[in-house]
Amino acid sequence: MISVRLYRAVLPFVLLASQAWAQTEALHFETALENGLQAQKALKAVHQFLTQQAHPTASPALMSANDQNHWTVAETAAQFYPTLVLSAYLTDRNRFDSSLKNTLRDERQYTGRLHSLPDDFDLKTQTFLFPQLELPRILAGASAYAARGLIPITQVVGPDLWQDRLQELADDLLLSVRSQQSDAIPPSEYAEINGQFLTLLVWLTLWTGNEHYLEYARSIGDVYCLNILPRNGGLPAQRWNFATDKARVSRLVLDQTGVSILEGLILLYTVETLKASDRALIYRPTLARMFDVLYSHGVDPSGFFYRAIEPDGRGGYTTDRKNRSPHWAKLAHLSALFGKLTGNSSYSAPVRSLLKSLPSQLIASRTRRNGKIPIRMAELQNLVHFSFDLLTDPTQKTDLLIALDRLVPVPKNRAEPPPLERIQEWLSYAWHKTGGLRLHPWHPDLQFGVSLQADTLFVALQSKISWQGEILFDRIALPADHLPDLQPFYGGFPKAFPIVSDDFYTLQVIGAGSTSTWQGTLLQSGLNVKLTPETTYRIKIFKNKKIGLAVQPPVPGQEETLIQMENPNDPQGTPDAR
Repeated sequence: MISVRLYRAVLPFVLLASQAWAQTEALHFETALENGLQAQKALKAVHQFLTQQAHPTASPALMSANDQNHWTVAETAAQFYPTLVLSAYLTDRNRFDSSLKNTLRDERQYTGRLHSLPDDFDLKTQTFLFPQLELPRILAGASAYAARGLIPITQVVGPDLWQDRLQELADDLLLSVRSQQSDAIPPSEYAEINGQFLTLLVWLTLWTGNEHYLEYARSIGDVYCLNILPRNGGLPAQRWNFATDKARVSRLVLDQTGVSILEGLILLYTVETLKASDRALIYRPTLARMFDVLYSHGVDPSGFFYRAIEPDGRGGYTTDRKNRSPHWAKLAHLSALFGKLTGNSSYSAPVRSLLKSLPSQLIASRTRRNGKIPIRMAELQNLVHFSFDLLTDPTQKTDLLIALDRLVPVPKNRAEPPPLERIQEWLSYAWHKTGGLRLHPWHPDLQFGVSLQADTLFVALQSKISWQGEILFDRIALPADHLPDLQPFYGGFPKAFPIVSDDFYTLQVIGAGSTSTWQGTLLQSGLNVKLTPETTYRIKIFKNKKIGLAVQPPVPGQEETLIQMENPNDPQGTPDAR
């Protein structure tokens, strides 16, 4: 029995803690509301870009990324088309399900040059742009399309037609390069192609569970970790002559070419570490030396990576100190991840120092025209979403987010579409501010954003119109146990609050007295909601460890709104949240 005296002593502290928690929740909802306003601006710009593009209804349903009327694999298929798909996924589900899937269908039908591997296509003459089939060009284009285009789509969308196309490309790439004497893959002399192959093969291993993809990836990883890196000053060469076993081009250029092979090697090492394989122990010292060389010779005093570094063959290195790599944030991802996997803080500490100093450096370099710090918002958004916390002080992460907000240019209505890179940044920014949530059907007058605190998601919604539809949640596209370690590879679309099928989630509609528990597999199908104009709705969602009876799916054809939020502050308007 608790004494009255003890109860009176404890009660004030309980009340104060309760009040403090209520104030904390209010701040999170306020942040979510502000994030919703910023996401709304970005999504409007993304949707405007989507509607400005030509989406032919006639066959073939292909488009051009420039004024040359060509469907090019490296530009249109690997960059332009995926941007349209992700834009439609967030703002125009009808176009996503119709014209853009038709484009994928016709891309397969018209542009296949070697098996299903595509080649550049002239939309006017409906013939291939190059009369001769050249295997290096085909391999480079197809691997870029798979690694830079189809993987990001699948990471966001999950299993769909694009994952089928991804696996088809992978199988035909392997068929085209596999040695007739063995199942090993003879690596390309180009580091970029090998990096794209590694990325593709490792992701397919995780998605399909097919270990054959991993074996192919290992045949490339072995060549680099056991031969090329040790013989090239610890760095992957841009081009390697396998006949002479020497570098054709020894330098490492940290543009897409060099970053591709680094990312592929670290992604492979991550999976080997997760599997506790012997190769993780074999690869580790070689990859450690690679980072040691980069930090000794390839990083400026501020912590940014230089653009190029070249071994001189005598133990020294020549560095391009005039230019920074535009992918310095991705390189920071790789370094911090390697530090976490190896338990060696010497590879994560420089990233922590960079993150601490980044807000002041970004604000000092507020305009992009001065070129002091190349900004790639997709990478930066991912950088602040590490599943392991490099910034132990919460205010440091807040300062970084504020600095990013100030750097994102405000979208404006314009007759000419903005550069593709800008659209990709706005996509990443909107995803970051909404935590991967989507409203379907999307409307420009909808404002929704989130704030995340540990395992709790605070959602704030507003609408200028009467609206009825679904809240759709982000989901993971690979086994949940791999998610924390592979978070940095989500390319600007990190999994802030993914819904896991077997987990349970409690939903509270604030001000309406409504609480419900859902199993993830049902929550993944979406929440039906009805919004009324000029009213703010607040929902708190958190993981529930308790295993209980989940909500039953609605009866097909039954016109029932699961959350009818006409006025969450009106006692008479209690939502029906089952």
